[in-house]
Formats: sequence, structure tokens, C-alpha cells
Amino acid sequence: MALSIGQAAPEFEATDQKDQRVVVPGGFQGKKVILSFLRYLGCPLCLMKLDDLIQNYPTYAAAGASLVAVVQSVPGHVNRFAERKKVPFSLLSDGERKLYQLYQVPVGGIKEFIAPPVLKATIQATLKGHMHGRFEGHELQIPADFVIGPDGTLSFVHYGKDISDFLSHEALLLALKGG
Repeated sequence: MALSIGQAAPEFEATDQKDQRVVVPGGFQGKKVILSFLRYLGCPLCLMKLDDLIQNYPTYAAAGASLVAVVQSVPGHVNRFAERKKVPFSLLSDGERKLYQLYQVPVGGIKEFIAPPVLKATIQATLKGHMHGRFEGHELQIPADFVIGPDGTLSFVHYGKDISDFLSHEALLLALKGG
């Protein structure tokens, strides 16, 4: 059963790419948190989304939000990627998919893998130079985004309809503003 708006955000503790302890939502008291679930760092669609998050992070920070992204890649790969791309937010490795399960982020099927928007997004990612890398996670993993309010409750919930259904920058800003 999916999580819903108004529900307490499930709490977890993890270590990010800088070997710093991250506690969601408790470690961000008084701030909103954007929690984004992607597949892994070899996924062209996820790389395109991470570029978008990196580029737009100053806007989210200016709106009073912290950002935490979760991928299924191994810690060493996450650390090297984050250093190379200068990721300004917490990037968490969850190869065992425990956080995905905690937030009830589902794995899709063939329908979610071959949906028409997936082909379009894959072409866009490839044209932007994001080629498929090593497989480090579940290929059919659906993305999801959550906005956690300063009080620790979910103020926005988005589970992707297919493997390419990532929220746009504009949609995330609107979610932060409560719209």
C-alpha cells in the first residue's frame, strides 16, 4: 500500500557519499525535505534526472528544502560519481532496496518498462550524452518523490507511472510550495 499525504514520513538513518550520517526526517528539523528515489547510476534516465537535481539544487535550497536522493548503486560508485559531479546534496546507496521498501516504492513490470514515454525519455537522455552504464539495481524500479514537511509528515507524494516518470523541476517547486 502506497504512502499518502498527511502520513508521518517513515524515519531512517543512512550514510551518504561523504560518509556523513543522514536521518530522514528527524535530521532536518525545521526544513522541508525532498526525498527522491531513482534506479541506479548506470541508468541514462536516472543520470538525466540527477543532472536536473544538481542544476536546480540552489533553487530548492532557496525555497528552504534539503534534498536526499536514493539509488541502488554500490557505495563506492556513489562516492566516485558524487565527487566527479560535485553533488551538493546527500546521495544514498541502497543496493538492498530497504529504503525503497520502507517508502513502498514499487518495482514495475514490462508494461512500465516499455511504456511510450520511456522511449521518448531514453532518446532525450541519450542525446544529452547519458549512455547506459553498469547494471547495479532492479531495471524495472519505478521512481518516486516525496516532500516531507518540517513537522515530519508527507506533504507531497509521487509514485512514477513508469520507469521514466520523474517529476520535473517545476512540479517539485510547486510541491514545495504546497500547490
